[in-house]
Amino acid sequence: MDSNHSVNLDFGLIVPDSPEAVELGFSSVKFSGDLRLVNGTIYMWRILSKEPGKGHLSGLIQRMLDCGYTVKIPTPIGRMAEIVRRKGFTRTVEYDPELEPYEVWVKEPLPVFTNGSLAPGVLARPYEAAFADM
Repeated sequence: MDSNHSVNLDFGLIVPDSPEAVELGFSSVKFSGDLRLVNGTIYMWRILSKEPGKGHLSGLIQRMLDCGYTVKIPTPIGRMAEIVRRKGFTRTVEYDPELEPYEVWVKEPLPVFTNGSLAPGVLARPYEAAFADM
């Protein structure tokens, strides 16, 4: 676990209302579904907002980014496809040895200097990588 993440998560499933989920604002009042954490990336699989259009999903995504996590949304459809485009996610393709290649939309957190200011001109590196050369 990287100490740069303010939410203390390692690997695995994040279900609504668990202690980890509460830190992210992922509650059963607002969402159904689950999140998966893999190597500093939170995958949003099968997430449904219980109150679409109220900004809960945007808030959840922003909280994950603010905590230093990369957010990935595999094969978004319908309203989710509109949201990822509008929020500046980038379309990529991932490969799994047991599956066909699949579309994943990615947004990485902004790197932050230790004084709390944003690193100028560096927008596409994961939070941890921003400190790799320091």
